[in-house]
Amino acid sequence: MCDFAADAAAAEQLMVGRTLSVERVRQLNAKDYFYQMLKDNPEMLKIYPGIENELLEGAIDCHIHAFPDFVHRSQDMIQIAIEASKCGMRAIAFKDHWNISDVGLSDATLHRRHDRPRRA
Repeated sequence: MCDFAADAAAAEQLMVGRTLSVERVRQLNAKDYFYQMLKDNPEMLKIYPGIENELLEGAIDCHIHAFPDFVHRSQDMIQIAIEASKCGMRAIAFKDHWNISDVGLSDATLHRRHDRPRRA
């Protein structure tokens, strides 16, 4: 194991993940980083609650993962489509990791969740 306390130069060369140096991690964790970022980027001050509704108007999202999937997804395709419609989005495209929709699992799951029982 390397003793970074004895070799400060080695500690500065250490990478955190593939792209962050130790020095960059220190900068990002500094107490004044957020305020400095706002000072350096005054356009960020134009962001306000509700701006996402305006930004989604007419938008196209071409990469949405929905339930069912091998990881938890909070909404299925129908729920997402309803929300996208309410936001005024122009189009959405669903993706999955193993082409689950090709074998009918998504269709069966959506049918089970959203089809009302029929009385004879």
